[in-house]
Amino acid sequence: MSIFFGVDDGDAAMKRASDLGYGCVHSLDYTQAEIDQHLAGLFGRYQEFNLDSHAKCGFAISIARIDDKPKP
Repeated sequence: MSIFFGVDDGDAAMKRASDLGYGCVHSLDYTQAEIDQHLAGLFGRYQEFNLDSHAKCGFAISIARIDDKPKP
């Protein structure tokens, strides 16, 4: 099982998690071209950190910054 938490600032949220002893096991920070290719261009920003939380919590925790695509 994995739980996602939406955040306004992915880097700051990852820093807070790290300060609490949760390392990052995988991360994504897509460019706009990658968002267009992999996520159908639906977002303006997609940043995700998967925390090493299973041993402490029994499940995976991910924090993600997902911004709306700016309106033209």
